[in-house]
Amino acid sequence: MFAVVTFGHLGGTKMPPLIGARLKKEQTAAWLDGLASHLYPGEEVSALARTNLMQPNCNAIAITNARIVAFHGRDVARIGVKREVAADQIDRVGVPGKLSGLVLIVKTKTDEVVTFGALRGADFDLVHDAVEQLAASGPAPAVSAWLATRYEQERQMATAWVHLELIGESPSEQAWQLLKEHSTLGDTAWFVIGAKDRGAFAAFDDHCVIVKAGGTTSFPGRKIITFRYADIAGIEYNSGSAVGALEVLTAEDKNHANKDRWIPGLHNPSTSPNALPLDADTYREALPRLNEVRERIVNAQRH
Repeated sequence: MFAVVTFGHLGGTKMPPLIGARLKKEQTAAWLDGLASHLYPGEEVSALARTNLMQPNCNAIAITNARIVAFHGRDVARIGVKREVAADQIDRVGVPGKLSGLVLIVKTKTDEVVTFGALRGADFDLVHDAVEQLAASGPAPAVSAWLATRYEQERQMATAWVHLELIGESPSEQAWQLLKEHSTLGDTAWFVIGAKDRGAFAAFDDHCVIVKAGGTTSFPGRKIITFRYADIAGIEYNSGSAVGALEVLTAEDKNHANKDRWIPGLHNPSTSPNALPLDADTYREALPRLNEVRERIVNAQRH
């Protein structure tokens, strides 16, 4: 009813996964290879079969030593898993018969009902037994340890962001997301100057960044520009008749010949990667923190 297939990339000491009926070796290898980059450290596939799930569109189900996952084999390498239930969240497993096939239903410990699509009749025992075994054994210890470490790191990161000092107007959700993607557990911003949809300036221990979150009338696309303190020639505030701008200058910068004003048509702080449009009141509020950044710049260039 099902086969055991061995692939070289799975490693000689690992148990090969159980493979559903009518899954060709080449297709199985492609699906497993695509899924591999989306598995946790220590996570291994124990069973793989076809399914037919419409929302989200999935044609494959895998049971690992940590969770049940559904994905589409054609785009799994690019998109990853589309639906999942962790091993320690499985409460009950059901496969009610329907005209369209045997639909795998998982009820979680939080009373959520998760559908994993219609299985082939020949794959019923393979999938059902693998899920029951996963629910009974729970996640593999190595995976549990890694997940616990990741959750603690995420908790610490979330705490750091909650206590982050924000000066000015909160930047867009896109800008926040870029800043969080740029940060690490040991290196989060210690203050942010926000300018709503126009972007943000954030200071880190050894560098600062300007975020351009993109939009129809601002910087094209989403971008974060990094400036190491050791490479910065100065941080200035230049005010014009209509707009002011916080500007990060580097030794290689050739676009700040006129340091006193932003001249329409010559400079545009909304599109310049080293400038953030900023009103004078926000700059004055941020000045004590910016002076601390300037001190860091001097110290970085002494060493």
